[in-house]
Amino acid sequence: MNWKSVLSNPRVLLPRLWRRIRLAVNPDQRAVFKLEDGSLFECALGDSTGRLLTIGALEPTEREFVRQWLKPGDVFLDIGANIGLFTIVAARRVGPTGHIYAFEPSLRESNYLRRNLELNHLTNVTIVNCAVDEKSGTAQFAIAIDGGTNSLMKNEHPQQQVESWQSVQVITLDEFIAANNIKRIDLVKIDVEGGEVGVLRGAATLLNSDHPPMVLCEFCDLTAAGFQSSGLKLYDTFVSYGYELFSLSAGGTLSLSPAQPVTHYNYENLIAQKT
Repeated sequence: MNWKSVLSNPRVLLPRLWRRIRLAVNPDQRAVFKLEDGSLFECALGDSTGRLLTIGALEPTEREFVRQWLKPGDVFLDIGANIGLFTIVAARRVGPTGHIYAFEPSLRESNYLRRNLELNHLTNVTIVNCAVDEKSGTAQFAIAIDGGTNSLMKNEHPQQQVESWQSVQVITLDEFIAANNIKRIDLVKIDVEGGEVGVLRGAATLLNSDHPPMVLCEFCDLTAAGFQSSGLKLYDTFVSYGYELFSLSAGGTLSLSPAQPVTHYNYENLIAQKT
Protein backbone atom coordinates (compact mmCIF):
# COMPACT_ATOMS: atom_id res chain seq x y z
CA MET A 1 0.00 0.00 0.00
CA ASN A 2 1.19 3.49 -0.84
CA TRP A 3 0.88 5.09 2.62
CA LYS A 4 2.10 8.44 1.31
CA SER A 5 -0.89 8.70 -1.01
CA VAL A 6 -3.24 7.53 1.74
CA LEU A 7 -2.02 10.13 4.23
CA SER A 8 -2.23 12.89 1.63
CA ASN A 9 -5.92 12.19 1.02
CA PRO A 10 -8.15 12.90 4.04
CA ARG A 11 -11.08 11.14 2.37
CA VAL A 12 -9.30 7.83 2.78
CA LEU A 13 -9.28 8.19 6.58
CA LEU A 14 -11.97 8.88 9.11
CA PRO A 15 -12.14 12.67 9.60
CA ARG A 16 -11.16 12.64 13.27
CA LEU A 17 -8.21 10.32 12.71
CA TRP A 18 -7.02 12.46 9.83
CA ARG A 19 -7.20 15.62 11.94
CA ARG A 20 -5.22 13.98 14.74
CA ILE A 21 -2.49 13.08 12.27
CA ARG A 22 -2.40 16.64 10.93
CA LEU A 23 -2.35 18.02 14.50
CA ALA A 24 0.67 15.89 15.36
CA VAL A 25 2.48 17.14 12.26
CA ASN A 26 1.55 20.82 12.42
CA PRO A 27 -0.58 22.17 15.30
CA ASP A 28 -0.83 25.60 13.65
CA GLN A 29 -2.50 24.19 10.56
CA ARG A 30 -6.11 25.26 10.10
CA ALA A 31 -8.87 22.83 9.24
CA VAL A 32 -12.54 23.15 8.38
CA PHE A 33 -14.96 21.16 10.53
CA LYS A 34 -18.54 20.35 9.63
CA LEU A 35 -20.80 20.99 12.62
CA GLU A 36 -23.89 19.02 13.58
CA ASP A 37 -26.23 21.45 11.81
CA GLY A 38 -24.18 21.40 8.60
CA SER A 39 -22.35 24.67 9.27
CA LEU A 40 -18.68 24.97 8.40
CA PHE A 41 -16.16 26.07 11.02
CA GLU A 42 -12.47 26.79 10.46
CA CYS A 43 -9.94 26.81 13.27
CA ALA A 44 -6.35 25.87 14.11
CA LEU A 45 -5.99 22.21 15.03
CA GLY A 46 -3.58 22.96 17.85
CA ASP A 47 -5.62 25.42 19.91
CA SER A 48 -8.21 24.38 22.48
CA THR A 49 -11.10 24.80 20.04
CA GLY A 50 -9.51 22.60 17.40
CA ARG A 51 -8.40 19.93 19.84
CA LEU A 52 -11.83 19.65 21.46
CA LEU A 53 -13.70 19.68 18.15
CA THR A 54 -11.44 16.91 16.89
CA ILE A 55 -12.59 14.61 19.68
CA GLY A 56 -16.19 15.89 19.68
CA ALA A 57 -15.94 17.39 23.17
CA LEU A 58 -16.37 21.15 22.65
CA GLU A 59 -19.54 21.98 24.57
CA PRO A 60 -21.87 19.85 22.41
CA THR A 61 -24.69 20.06 24.97
CA GLU A 62 -24.45 23.86 25.16
CA ARG A 63 -24.46 24.19 21.38
CA GLU A 64 -27.48 21.90 21.14
CA PHE A 65 -29.23 24.03 23.76
CA VAL A 66 -28.65 27.15 21.66
CA ARG A 67 -30.00 25.38 18.58
CA GLN A 68 -33.09 24.13 20.37
CA TRP A 69 -33.91 27.21 22.40
CA LEU A 70 -33.51 29.92 19.75
CA LYS A 71 -36.25 30.42 17.17
CA PRO A 72 -36.29 32.11 13.75
CA GLY A 73 -36.34 35.86 14.25
CA ASP A 74 -34.66 35.81 17.68
CA VAL A 75 -31.81 38.09 18.81
CA PHE A 76 -28.70 36.54 20.35
CA LEU A 77 -25.74 38.22 22.04
CA ASP A 78 -22.45 36.28 21.93
CA ILE A 79 -20.20 37.97 24.48
CA GLY A 80 -16.73 36.57 24.09
CA ALA A 81 -17.46 35.26 20.61
CA ASN A 82 -13.84 34.26 19.92
CA ILE A 83 -13.78 32.85 16.35
CA GLY A 84 -17.50 32.30 16.22
CA LEU A 85 -18.56 28.78 17.15
CA PHE A 86 -21.72 29.83 19.01
CA THR A 87 -22.26 32.79 16.69
CA ILE A 88 -22.49 30.49 13.67
CA VAL A 89 -24.80 28.01 15.39
CA ALA A 90 -27.10 30.82 16.52
CA ALA A 91 -27.03 32.72 13.22
CA ARG A 92 -28.06 29.64 11.28
CA ARG A 93 -30.88 28.99 13.73
CA VAL A 94 -32.41 32.51 13.90
CA GLY A 95 -32.25 32.91 10.13
CA PRO A 96 -32.45 36.09 8.09
CA THR A 97 -35.20 37.60 10.26
CA GLY A 98 -33.08 37.26 13.41
CA HIS A 99 -29.80 38.86 14.35
CA ILE A 100 -26.58 38.08 16.21
CA TYR A 101 -24.29 40.58 17.92
CA ALA A 102 -20.86 38.97 18.34
CA PHE A 103 -18.62 40.81 20.82
CA GLU A 104 -14.92 40.03 20.24
CA PRO A 105 -12.21 42.60 21.04
CA SER A 106 -9.23 40.66 19.65
CA LEU A 107 -8.46 41.74 16.09
CA ARG A 108 -6.86 38.36 15.39
CA GLU A 109 -9.89 36.38 16.53
CA SER A 110 -12.29 38.84 14.86
CA ASN A 111 -10.64 38.16 11.51
CA TYR A 112 -11.08 34.41 11.99
CA LEU A 113 -14.69 35.02 13.05
CA ARG A 114 -15.29 37.00 9.87
CA ARG A 115 -13.79 34.15 7.85
CA ASN A 116 -16.22 31.69 9.43
CA LEU A 117 -19.16 33.95 8.63
CA GLU A 118 -18.00 34.07 5.01
CA LEU A 119 -17.67 30.29 4.87
CA ASN A 120 -21.33 29.99 5.83
CA HIS A 121 -22.59 33.00 3.79
CA LEU A 122 -24.08 34.53 6.94
CA THR A 123 -25.21 38.15 6.75
CA ASN A 124 -27.25 38.38 9.97
CA VAL A 125 -24.27 38.96 12.29
CA THR A 126 -22.79 42.23 13.56
CA ILE A 127 -19.23 41.90 14.86
CA VAL A 128 -18.56 44.29 17.74
CA ASN A 129 -14.80 44.76 18.25
CA CYS A 130 -15.14 45.72 21.91
CA ALA A 131 -14.71 44.15 25.30
CA VAL A 132 -17.75 44.15 27.60
CA ASP A 133 -17.50 45.14 31.27
CA GLU A 134 -19.27 47.15 33.96
CA LYS A 135 -17.86 50.52 32.82
CA SER A 136 -17.03 51.90 29.39
CA GLY A 137 -13.60 53.20 28.43
CA THR A 138 -10.39 51.67 27.15
CA ALA A 139 -8.29 48.82 28.49
CA GLN A 140 -5.39 46.53 27.70
CA PHE A 141 -6.56 43.14 26.48
CA ALA A 142 -4.42 40.01 26.89
CA ILE A 143 -3.83 38.20 23.58
CA ALA A 144 -2.83 34.63 24.36
CA ILE A 145 -1.21 32.01 22.16
CA ASP A 146 -4.50 30.10 22.45
CA GLY A 147 -7.17 32.65 21.60
CA GLY A 148 -9.69 30.84 23.76
CA THR A 149 -7.89 32.23 26.83
CA ASN A 150 -7.79 35.90 25.76
CA SER A 151 -9.00 38.12 28.59
CA LEU A 152 -9.07 41.59 30.09
CA MET A 153 -6.84 40.18 32.83
CA LYS A 154 -3.91 37.84 33.25
CA ASN A 155 -5.45 34.94 35.15
CA GLU A 156 -4.46 31.69 36.84
CA HIS A 157 -5.53 29.37 34.05
CA PRO A 158 -2.48 27.24 33.11
CA GLN A 159 -3.33 27.40 29.41
CA GLN A 160 -3.28 31.21 29.28
CA GLN A 161 0.10 32.10 27.79
CA VAL A 162 -0.08 35.83 27.03
CA GLU A 163 2.02 36.86 24.04
CA SER A 164 0.94 40.50 23.67
CA TRP A 165 -1.47 43.17 24.90
CA GLN A 166 -3.92 45.03 22.65
CA SER A 167 -5.60 48.33 23.46
CA VAL A 168 -9.37 47.84 23.18
CA GLN A 169 -12.57 49.79 23.56
CA VAL A 170 -14.67 48.68 26.54
CA ILE A 171 -18.46 49.08 26.57
CA THR A 172 -21.35 48.11 28.79
CA LEU A 173 -24.24 46.08 27.46
CA ASP A 174 -26.80 48.62 28.62
CA GLU A 175 -25.03 51.44 26.74
CA PHE A 176 -24.67 49.31 23.61
CA ILE A 177 -28.33 48.29 23.63
CA ALA A 178 -29.48 51.88 24.09
CA ALA A 179 -27.13 53.26 21.42
CA ASN A 180 -28.27 50.68 18.87
CA ASN A 181 -31.96 50.86 19.81
CA ILE A 182 -32.20 47.09 20.32
CA LYS A 183 -35.75 46.35 21.44
CA ARG A 184 -35.53 42.69 22.35
CA ILE A 185 -32.85 40.17 23.31
CA ASP A 186 -33.76 36.52 23.67
CA LEU A 187 -30.55 34.76 24.68
CA VAL A 188 -27.13 35.88 25.85
CA LYS A 189 -23.97 33.75 26.00
CA ILE A 190 -21.20 35.04 28.28
CA ASP A 191 -17.72 33.53 28.17
CA VAL A 192 -15.13 36.20 28.90
CA GLU A 193 -12.49 34.25 30.82
CA GLY A 194 -13.27 35.50 34.31
CA GLY A 195 -14.91 38.88 33.70
CA GLU A 196 -18.50 37.61 33.75
CA VAL A 197 -19.53 39.54 36.88
CA GLY A 198 -18.47 42.80 35.21
CA VAL A 199 -20.61 41.99 32.17
CA LEU A 200 -23.65 41.48 34.40
CA ARG A 201 -23.07 44.67 36.37
CA GLY A 202 -23.00 46.62 33.12
CA ALA A 203 -26.30 45.06 32.06
CA ALA A 204 -28.50 45.92 35.04
CA THR A 205 -31.15 47.62 32.91
CA LEU A 206 -31.39 44.65 30.56
CA LEU A 207 -31.49 42.06 33.35
CA ASN A 208 -34.16 44.02 35.24
CA SER A 209 -36.27 44.74 32.16
CA ASP A 210 -39.80 43.47 31.54
CA HIS A 211 -38.39 40.87 29.13
CA PRO A 212 -35.07 39.72 30.62
CA PRO A 213 -33.13 37.32 28.41
CA MET A 214 -32.04 33.82 29.28
CA VAL A 215 -28.27 33.63 29.84
CA LEU A 216 -25.79 30.84 29.14
CA CYS A 217 -22.73 31.64 31.26
CA GLU A 218 -19.36 30.10 32.07
CA PHE A 219 -18.37 29.59 35.73
CA CYS A 220 -14.65 29.01 36.39
CA ASP A 221 -12.73 29.98 39.52
CA LEU A 222 -9.32 29.86 37.81
CA THR A 223 -10.22 32.61 35.37
CA ALA A 224 -12.41 34.59 37.80
CA ALA A 225 -9.52 34.88 40.26
CA GLY A 226 -7.78 37.31 37.89
CA PHE A 227 -10.71 39.68 38.47
CA GLN A 228 -10.71 39.09 42.26
CA SER A 229 -13.92 37.18 41.72
CA SER A 230 -15.18 33.60 41.85
CA GLY A 231 -17.87 31.32 40.50
CA LEU A 232 -19.81 31.70 43.73
CA LYS A 233 -19.71 35.50 43.42
CA LEU A 234 -21.01 35.14 39.85
CA TYR A 235 -23.81 32.88 41.10
CA ASP A 236 -24.78 35.43 43.75
CA THR A 237 -24.74 38.25 41.19
CA PHE A 238 -27.28 36.42 39.05
CA VAL A 239 -29.44 35.83 42.12
CA SER A 240 -29.26 39.54 43.00
CA TYR A 241 -30.94 40.26 39.64
CA GLY A 242 -33.71 37.77 40.37
CA TYR A 243 -32.36 34.94 38.22
CA GLU A 244 -32.40 31.24 39.01
CA LEU A 245 -29.54 29.00 37.93
CA PHE A 246 -29.91 25.66 36.16
CA SER A 247 -27.58 22.88 35.05
CA LEU A 248 -27.90 21.60 31.52
CA SER A 249 -27.91 17.86 30.96
CA ALA A 250 -28.17 15.79 27.81
CA GLY A 251 -30.01 12.54 27.51
CA GLY A 252 -32.64 11.63 24.99
CA THR A 253 -33.63 15.29 25.20
CA LEU A 254 -32.02 18.32 26.81
CA SER A 255 -33.23 19.12 30.30
CA LEU A 256 -32.63 21.78 32.95
CA SER A 257 -32.29 21.03 36.65
CA PRO A 258 -31.85 23.53 39.51
CA ALA A 259 -28.17 24.28 40.19
CA GLN A 260 -27.29 24.89 43.82
CA PRO A 261 -24.30 27.12 44.62
CA VAL A 262 -21.01 25.35 45.35
CA THR A 263 -17.80 26.56 46.94
CA HIS A 264 -15.60 25.79 43.92
CA TYR A 265 -16.29 25.89 40.19
CA ASN A 266 -13.70 24.03 38.17
CA TYR A 267 -15.41 24.66 34.85
CA GLU A 268 -19.14 24.67 34.25
CA ASN A 269 -21.70 26.35 32.02
CA LEU A 270 -24.98 27.21 33.75
CA ILE A 271 -28.28 28.55 32.43
CA ALA A 272 -29.70 31.63 34.16
CA GLN A 273 -33.41 32.35 33.80
CA LYS A 274 -36.05 34.45 35.46
CA THR A 275 -39.02 32.18 36.14
